[in-house]
Amino acid sequence: DNIPSLMYVSRTARRPFRIAKGPDVLAFEVAEAGNANADEETGEATATAMLLDVSVTASDDELLNSDFKTGRQGVEAVRLSVDVHPDDEGGAMMEMEPVGGTNNNSGRRSFELQVSTDGMAPGRHTMYSVAVDGAGYEGPVSAVFFDVPVRAAVETDQPTTSAPQTAEPTTAAPVSGAPTAAPVSESPTTAAPVSGAPTAAPITDSPTTAAPISESPTTA
Repeated sequence: DNIPSLMYVSRTARRPFRIAKGPDVLAFEVAEAGNANADEETGEATATAMLLDVSVTASDDELLNSDFKTGRQGVEAVRLSVDVHPDDEGGAMMEMEPVGGTNNNSGRRSFELQVSTDGMAPGRHTMYSVAVDGAGYEGPVSAVFFDVPVRAAVETDQPTTSAPQTAEPTTAAPVSGAPTAAPVSESPTTAAPVSGAPTAAPITDSPTTAAPISESPTTA
């Protein structure tokens, strides 16, 4: 099976005579470690970022088939970058911490680091690692994929502000067809005389004169 050999050639193609002198990454793992800002008491997430546990094992002499002098320096350091290849400009390199109990004289050496996904967009990302030996030679670059899930937005206690309500009353539109009341006048109205009613005769204070009675006897 020549696949591993072809993969190694492709990783050293840019500077084959120099990269071959550096240490090789034998194991490269990335695992989710939890939330970057979890509450210390409850463990619940308080931010959208999460932590990644990154572990790397490298060796400067394990893949040698001869007593080549550049394969005996041991592994001095391992560096990481995210989404930017170590050979490209603009990438921020992160230095990994060596695991206790291992040394950089010869053989395998393990490193670890916790990386926060703060500022990374949801989706798939690429993490690169490169090991450096005691003589300063960098080995082939290794890479793994990891996914940043979509996290729910953090809820805040700040209430939302509603639109202000005005106290000014609204004027109702007039209703057409409504009967209007006639204005009430304060002046008394005079009743019209009723025709056909009998009128009383005026009473005078002067006595009426009766016809005089004659005392003269009448002649038979």
